[in-house]
Formats: sequence, structure tokens, C-alpha cells
Amino acid sequence: MWKFEASAGCSVLPTTLMQLDPAPRLQPLLPPPSPPPACLQMHFRVCALLPKLLDLDHVLSSFVTAPRTATPRTARQAIAAIIALKHTLGLLPEIAGALEGATNGLLVAVRENLRHPALGAVKQAIDGMVTEDASWCRGLSAAQRQEIYAVRPLVDGNLDAVRKVRQAGRGGWGER
Repeated sequence: MWKFEASAGCSVLPTTLMQLDPAPRLQPLLPPPSPPPACLQMHFRVCALLPKLLDLDHVLSSFVTAPRTATPRTARQAIAAIIALKHTLGLLPEIAGALEGATNGLLVAVRENLRHPALGAVKQAIDGMVTEDASWCRGLSAAQRQEIYAVRPLVDGNLDAVRKVRQAGRGGWGER
């Protein structure tokens, strides 16, 4: 620890000196940081959203394969795919907003495609099939609990069959 001798003969610590002179005459080593450029801010916003996206190849492949018979396993996969697509479509406006300052032609095209009205129509159709509180969750027990009640009753005959098979597989939990 550093000590300085004062004129009265007692030792003074640097912290005491700092308290005596509230505005020390020290020059800052670095200038204050400037805000990051807009392209870097956009990069950080997009990178914060990317981990929330799901594997779209896996989700969309669930829609093109049709099982021969409805089993609790195939019902679970179909319901999980619908919930995953709802989650992904819900993130698209946020990603488009994060790309707002883009000047690159490719990023501008991606932003405009994320705002395409057909994607909104698909989201409305999915919102009509599943309940409002159905959301993507990674926990197995939470996902299994919500799969039973995620699909609205009397929306579509195939979805009602999937819902009934799923309910039968879980011990016949009742209607919500």
C-alpha cells in the first residue's frame, strides 16, 4: 500500500488524498466510448433473436409426411409441429424489425419477405387452430401437458382425431 508523508509528519493514504480533492487532476486514459455503428447494432439485435428460431427443416418435414394411422406418437409430433410453426411465425415481425436499418440488397429482400402478407395469413390460420396460450417449450413435461389442450376442439376433423388420440394416450384428461 502506498503512503505519503504530509507536512505535519503523519502518513496519508491515497484514498484520503482523493477524498480531500474531489476532482483529481487526472487525464482519462481513453476517450468516452462512442455508440456502435447502426450495422453493428442491427447485428446484435438479429443475433439475439437467432437462438429463439427452431429448425425449420424438421418442423416443415412434419407437415409433408402423413402417417398411415393416428397413434399417440404421431399425434404428439403433429401438435408439436403446429406449435413450433406458430412460435416461428410469431418471431418473424421481430426479426423484420431488427433488420430495419439494413441497406444490403439481400437483407432488404429478407426483411420484405418476412413481412409478406401470406405469412400473416398462415399465422392467422394456425392461431385459429390452436389456443392462445399454446407456446413452444423445451421441457418435456410442460410440452406433454400443453399438447393435450393446444388444439381447439371442433376446428378440423383430422385435428379433432389427433386431439382425441392424444387425450387417450395420456389417460383421458378432460376438456379444458
